[in-house]
Amino acid sequence: MVQAERAESLLHLDEGYQFGLGVFETIAVHDGRPLLFERHMRRLAAGLRFLGIDGSAIAGGLFARGTAVPFAKSTAAVRQLVQSEGREYAMMTELADLVLRSTLDGERRHVSDGRNGEGAGIGNRTGAGHSADTVLKIMVSARNLSFSTRANPYERRDPSDAMRLTWSGVRRNETSPLTSHKTLNQGDNILETKIAKIHGYDGAVMLNSRSEISETTNANIFFVRHGGKNPDTEFCGFSLMTPAKDCGLLPGTLRDWVIAEGAPALGVDVEESHIVPGDLHGFDECFVTNALMGVWPVASIGTYRFPSTRFAESLRARYRSESGIAVSTATAHSKVECR
Repeated sequence: MVQAERAESLLHLDEGYQFGLGVFETIAVHDGRPLLFERHMRRLAAGLRFLGIDGSAIAGGLFARGTAVPFAKSTAAVRQLVQSEGREYAMMTELADLVLRSTLDGERRHVSDGRNGEGAGIGNRTGAGHSADTVLKIMVSARNLSFSTRANPYERRDPSDAMRLTWSGVRRNETSPLTSHKTLNQGDNILETKIAKIHGYDGAVMLNSRSEISETTNANIFFVRHGGKNPDTEFCGFSLMTPAKDCGLLPGTLRDWVIAEGAPALGVDVEESHIVPGDLHGFDECFVTNALMGVWPVASIGTYRFPSTRFAESLRARYRSESGIAVSTATAHSKVECR
């Protein structure tokens, strides 16, 4: 029995952990609720299908605060997710719930006054005495399924502090199929982010081999052009652009939300296009998105400064309101119509 339990918890050095041929998702969790979970599972399934991983050989899971991922459920959950192309993820939800319950219960015990709080997981509010905003990370390779949790660093950052970005010296390879999947191959992103921060920036914008803007080292990027004769008219005449998928980028879950729901709800459609650095002077705003930061305004890229953060701040407020993070506002719930 002891040997079986040890075997189930071992990390196997498969192609994922030797060569990066695995996938992962980092999911923002608020009050025990993983945000955009369905979108994350669809992307996870697509990455696994691309790598030819169906879960049948998964033989181990790592731990989150002492809770092991059950071996039998690990295999079944991944296989079900892949075979349904991400549409069926109930078993993956159960495993995530197990990890989150363990994490939150551990935090409660850490600050407990001696009374046991009522547990809560996915879809539920948790009791007092735990960090409301955490990150759930799921890593999958041919023989491993790993869940872990940590604090969300963006929730400690001042939301009025717009990001300062620089240009990366590394080119994104738009011809590689790996760029469009969230694989364990993240060396360029990590190293370029570290270099940018050493020089006082929050991250770097990466160009592809055609010198087009692709994405940042850890986020998708959007550009806003203001318009309309009446500056007091809410976003009418605004245009919003983001690099097209063939620019060599990872289509993020927040990018998907902005294009499909967030921007249209504010009366602005998103154009996927090919943007080069020389185009920056035609834009009034820039913002970046990923699952952990949500929507974040950008103050500058290199020496170019964007004069406004107006649309980005409204879009961020809407997303946080829909996610139950911010207090609801009229702007956050009403669809803007331009006539």
